[in-house]
Amino acid sequence: MISFKPLTLIAESWLYRGCDFVFLLAQGEGGEGADPAAPPGPVQDVSPLQRILGSPFVLGGGLLALFYLMVLLPEKRKKAAAAEKLNQLKKNQRIVTIGGIHGVIVSAPADSDVVTIKTDDSGSSRLRVNRSAVATVLSDDKAEAKKDKAEAKKDQETK
Repeated sequence: MISFKPLTLIAESWLYRGCDFVFLLAQGEGGEGADPAAPPGPVQDVSPLQRILGSPFVLGGGLLALFYLMVLLPEKRKKAAAAEKLNQLKKNQRIVTIGGIHGVIVSAPADSDVVTIKTDDSGSSRLRVNRSAVATVLSDDKAEAKKDKAEAKKDQETK
């Protein structure tokens, strides 16, 4: 038969040490011989600002606000801009789908989620793709660049 005496001694000594620690914490500042009617220590005046900033909820709320401002808000703006760009698809715009298919929009009804594109110059091959499958609009980028250059020239001429 195996004796578990050493294990019980180790467990008992650990429990006793833990209890001593708890008793030390419970004694507090004055110990056993302290007068219970005596004030615990010097009284400190705490300003309302110190009370507010000393709260852990302020730190948590501040971190949540920072996370919202730095991560969630820009992502929300980016999604809204992408959705607006997909809603403004027009006929004869060159696009690239998320599958890498290049084409020109043949029809893009505003109330539909489907866009018809032609993939060759003769127009004999047409594909219907979802608006959400459009990755980039190529012709708008060039047109916007030309408009920006024209506006920049106008601004320079007026100055």
